[in-house]
Amino acid sequence: MISKKSLFLVCFTSLVATVCVLVTVSAASSTIVVTPTNTQGWSTADTRPGGNVNFVLDSTAPAGIGALQLTTDNTTAAKAQYLHDANTPLAAVNELSYRTKQNSALFPQGDPSYQLLVCLGGGSGAGCVGFTTFVFEPYENTTQGPVLPTQWQQWMSTQDSFGLREL
Repeated sequence: MISKKSLFLVCFTSLVATVCVLVTVSAASSTIVVTPTNTQGWSTADTRPGGNVNFVLDSTAPAGIGALQLTTDNTTAAKAQYLHDANTPLAAVNELSYRTKQNSALFPQGDPSYQLLVCLGGGSGAGCVGFTTFVFEPYENTTQGPVLPTQWQQWMSTQDSFGLREL
């Protein structure tokens, strides 16, 4: 089971890693529970060969129930992605967070990133103007410490760490 508090987060990994991810976003007031049979609009639509997305039982997960497991093999194009399409104004996004537990990776700091897909000029879908992706990589943000294998860690990002205030 995945708990999240808003609908504008994209979880993604293109790393050769096995990870469990519990997605949380601290910007909204309610919790929405995502399960394999009730995905609440979340999708694996852009997961590519070599990547897998699964729900797994994990009593060590922050919610104590389970987690989303993203895995990729060592092929170049492998990608495991779990995303939600939302129409949230960029100005409304102040802080994002998510939790990871790295089980294995090809390099010590390998861990899932998250991506915020945006239309800088407005619109959505085919009507998107100025499409771009803001990416948060835990191993690129060393102020929050290193990736610690087999331990749940929370990663937080603000508008400044995405460079959003410069827009």
